[in-house]
Amino acid sequence: MLVAVYGTLRRGMENHHMLRRASLLWEGFVHIPYKLVVCGDTPYLVKSNDVNRIYIEVYEVDEELLRELDDFENVPLEYRRVEIETPVGRAWIYVASRDVECVEVPEGDYALFIKRTRSN
Repeated sequence: MLVAVYGTLRRGMENHHMLRRASLLWEGFVHIPYKLVVCGDTPYLVKSNDVNRIYIEVYEVDEELLRELDDFENVPLEYRRVEIETPVGRAWIYVASRDVECVEVPEGDYALFIKRTRSN
């Protein structure tokens, strides 16, 4: 099965080690009805009336790793999983399980946002 990540699970980010047993299949922008926001250092996708560009990495994972990711992402309290269409097939992605009002990342790229905010 496939899982798409957009925040701290991406390569070069602090939680990427969770995907050490996964295979990267694709990365790039997708257009989905969610917007990327950041609360402190925590990224969330929240439902949007608009379709937005979000930078993701898509990994192939097994059921055991998906369960570990669910636990790590505190499903269903903090996040929930939804499916999105990617260039390599349908993938699970974690979205906010509650309303969060935080700093919007208009570029849709968490790594770019972190780089920009940490260099200031």
